[in-house]
Amino acid sequence: MLSVCRQEVLVLDVLGLSAGAARGRAGRRDGANIALAAVKATALKTGVKATTLVDADRKRPKPDSSPMDPAAFAMAGPDDQDPLTCGEGGPESQCLSGSGAAVWGKVGEMETPCIVKRNDPKRQALQPSANMVEWAVDQAVHGELTVSRPQNWHDTGLGAYTPQGLFPKPQLTGGGDIPAQVMLGILAQESNFKQASWHSMNGDSGNVTKSDWFGNENGIHGYPNREKADCGYGIAQVTTGMSEKHAEQLDTLHAGAVTTDYAANIAAGLGILAEKWNQLKALGMNINGGSPAYIENWYTALWGYNSGVYTSGSVGLGFFNNPINPRYPADRQPFLRYSYDDASHPGDWNYPEKIYGWAEVPQMTWNGEESYSEPNMPFGGIKVPPRTLFCDRSLNACDPDAADPCPSWDAQCYWDGTVDWMGPQSTGNSSTEKLSYSLGSGEPELQSKYEHGPCIDHPSVYTRRHHRR
Repeated sequence: MLSVCRQEVLVLDVLGLSAGAARGRAGRRDGANIALAAVKATALKTGVKATTLVDADRKRPKPDSSPMDPAAFAMAGPDDQDPLTCGEGGPESQCLSGSGAAVWGKVGEMETPCIVKRNDPKRQALQPSANMVEWAVDQAVHGELTVSRPQNWHDTGLGAYTPQGLFPKPQLTGGGDIPAQVMLGILAQESNFKQASWHSMNGDSGNVTKSDWFGNENGIHGYPNREKADCGYGIAQVTTGMSEKHAEQLDTLHAGAVTTDYAANIAAGLGILAEKWNQLKALGMNINGGSPAYIENWYTALWGYNSGVYTSGSVGLGFFNNPINPRYPADRQPFLRYSYDDASHPGDWNYPEKIYGWAEVPQMTWNGEESYSEPNMPFGGIKVPPRTLFCDRSLNACDPDAADPCPSWDAQCYWDGTVDWMGPQSTGNSSTEKLSYSLGSGEPELQSKYEHGPCIDHPSVYTRRHHRR
């Protein structure tokens, strides 16, 4: 294992060694023949060189297996250096072997707990185009996402299914549906409409878009931390049931569909959002008139979608997404309404405000068109609540006049009240969804910037036509 502490270009050289040639350098404890590959790396910026031996026959050790020989990690040579790693300042072989302890003890802490691994040829995600995503959302929020995925769809090896056969449309407490633009705003914020890696073009397949799978904040300088891994998958960044740490995990079919199919991923994400709405209803935390038809009324559910809803003990919503939190500039304008440049510093807005912004100002496609329809907004924008609305000395120990309104940043700051900033609601004063695709319509053709050969695996005939509404 080679670790580089700085962003540097590496030159790698892999040299295969026969069992006989390598036996004098490192060997198995059982004396069996081995096939080793020597991987040499040179950091071009610094000139630092390192070499590691990889046993091509050995499988990853399990926790109860015998320790690997530290010689397998560092191979002595005239220009070899055993790199300093693991944040401990010691050589890698010592760090990984733990001075005689099983290597797995350290490596195991770095293994991602996410249940569907990367680089599996049977778990490659299809990259949809924006029109396909909008179609799927329009169908899903009304329970019509029933497109058939046949057995082994896109060579995934999965059984046949329909997206909302796996993840049915969620029922909202009190009835009603999630507005399409609320979910579209979430997908824009969470993944930029990407089910597969950003390196995959529309119609191509690649590794699923992932969030912090390794618990190191997607960084290159920190070693993975299994306990902090997020395991977010795909366009809606679905985490529920997708980690070994979860008490209940999705089965092969459900987890595989979440990973490879944008439509199934959207259906699963919809259920997570509905759960937050229902949790807040159960706590008696209403917004405005309480109807799910109006986009303004999803503010606290979006708050909970991002940072969770506390349902036992001290209940409510944490202070992180409270609009009065001093981490967000007090003089900020609604996200994206006046400048698309807001997207270059999104940390100046809380999560619900960002979703409202993306719903109100759609992301642009590669050909300069809006990725989805704007909602019906009678006053030209979605009305955000006043900055001080969720700050009350008696409810959450919050002082709206203080520079740091709730300095304890603990359960005292949780919001668990009911608010109203809209008054009596109607389509004349509140924002509602606008559908681009009729319910029950078929999956639209892919829109791609590049031509594809006959083996491309997108779901319909290639087209370069613009997205017409």
